[in-house]
Amino acid sequence: MASNNQPLELLLLNYWAPEYAAKLGTTLSSFVLMVLCWLLLSRRPTSHRLQQHVSQLDSKAKDAASKPSISVEKSELATRVISHVHAIVVSYGAAVFLYRVFVLGERWDGTGERPQAYQIMDFYVSFSIAYFIGDTMMCIVLYENYGPGFLFHAICGLICFSWAMMRQLSENHSQLWCGGVLIWELSTPFLNNIFFLKTYFPHWKVLPVLNGILLVIVFFVGRICIGFPVTYDIITQAMPLYEQHHISFGEAVLISVFAFLMSVLNVFWLYKLVYGILRKLRRADKSAKKAE
Repeated sequence: MASNNQPLELLLLNYWAPEYAAKLGTTLSSFVLMVLCWLLLSRRPTSHRLQQHVSQLDSKAKDAASKPSISVEKSELATRVISHVHAIVVSYGAAVFLYRVFVLGERWDGTGERPQAYQIMDFYVSFSIAYFIGDTMMCIVLYENYGPGFLFHAICGLICFSWAMMRQLSENHSQLWCGGVLIWELSTPFLNNIFFLKTYFPHWKVLPVLNGILLVIVFFVGRICIGFPVTYDIITQAMPLYEQHHISFGEAVLISVFAFLMSVLNVFWLYKLVYGILRKLRRADKSAKKAE
């Protein structure tokens, strides 16, 4: 029912603050651009090695169950390129935002107009929402290939960044948290480099090892050294924000649980990265000894 003698349509239209229009418009336009780029790149050949692999999969595919693996191979280039661009853009934006807040002192106290740094951060949050919409869709469709970890990561990103976009908290905690979390994406380009090097430069031996070492270092600094303090701040500030009536109890619990589980997932991924690098180094050492 309509209240205050206003039609229901006007109540629905005025439910969102005008400032959300720009954020939603940025998200929508970014998502459309990403989809168009994905469709364009997914139709292009990637490399001779992948073309042969896809052909083998096509010839062996006798039922629909094997189709997801083929879809992954055919869409790998498009997925990696978009992931690469997103990671570079948002990690740059997050680094500049955190520098302006903590070094230049553009921190907002919750009163008056928000500093420009916070307004610019709105763009990167909206851009990330568009990416995580597509990422969630991919992880659902190709769940058998990507697994629960990547799906959980995508859902967390989509829900948490969407929540941050709609919330303007005291001292704008949500923007500060987003800046700290987006720094995690610094490691993503190195992860994508594994695909690019393996696909286009399979005979290079030294660069993949160096890339792997840099991946572990950047992952540790971004997702552990920076990620743990951000997670701690989210968990310790969530309940006080609820007590101050800035967020609901459900929101406080949800963001705390998501932050904790994402940190656990980051530790698990770090373990897998370190294990993989050590295994490659052992193999390289054995090959060198055999050559001698």
